[in-house]
Amino acid sequence: MMSGLMTDPPEAPLLLERVNFLESANQDSAMAFESLENLDTLVGSSGLVQGKSLENFNDSIAGINEWRERLHGSRAQGVGFAAPGGFFTRSFYEAILLKNVKGSDIIPALKGRPLVELGAGCYHYGWMIASACYSSAYIGIEPFYADKLAISIKSAEEKYGETYPIPKSTVIPQDMKLALDNLPDGTACILACGIEDCILPSKEYREAVEKQITRILPADGLFISFQSDLHPKGLSLTETPVKRVDSPHLDRLCLYRK
Repeated sequence: MMSGLMTDPPEAPLLLERVNFLESANQDSAMAFESLENLDTLVGSSGLVQGKSLENFNDSIAGINEWRERLHGSRAQGVGFAAPGGFFTRSFYEAILLKNVKGSDIIPALKGRPLVELGAGCYHYGWMIASACYSSAYIGIEPFYADKLAISIKSAEEKYGETYPIPKSTVIPQDMKLALDNLPDGTACILACGIEDCILPSKEYREAVEKQITRILPADGLFISFQSDLHPKGLSLTETPVKRVDSPHLDRLCLYRK
């Protein structure tokens, strides 16, 4: 018998931890609406440093603890349909993690660069993408759920800090067009998940955001449009379908480069 020569297959603790994250992320991030804290206390000098915009955010929105009220408020202000989001960002994160994205070089393109997420919502999946791709920093632009997003990211940092690389993170509580206006040329890769026409205020708004994306993208950077209707003009496009982990559906992944 050869039983003495047989060994168990090697364990992969890093992958196991990451897959376990997929199972628990919904509970972690859902807790954000039950644990509202002051953002200055929560994040401190390493996170939300935009003092004036943060002050305005706390004055206008942070006291509303029901996401449906925030969503209706965004419609009333004429700035789009601000759902909490997260579904498509999570699907894209799972695809990267489990290597369901074929024929692309997403990780090398994002490695060592800041990643800006547009309309990040209240969940930390975009931050997890930045971590999985070894981005140098994560900037979540989110005008209606910035407090929840910051809490969700903080929770992920504390829970998975020994397993994941921890990119520097900042949440900007501003409209995406306004926030992009203030970012320098050629400075960051950009991510948009589920930013569809139905949640944007107008065609003119979408086109203005697309122009800013082109301006901010580095010469060898990447704009990722996943199930999104943001499609900047004048950039090269690679389009590929991405299979969801738990269904036969295919999502639309568009990768834009200069």
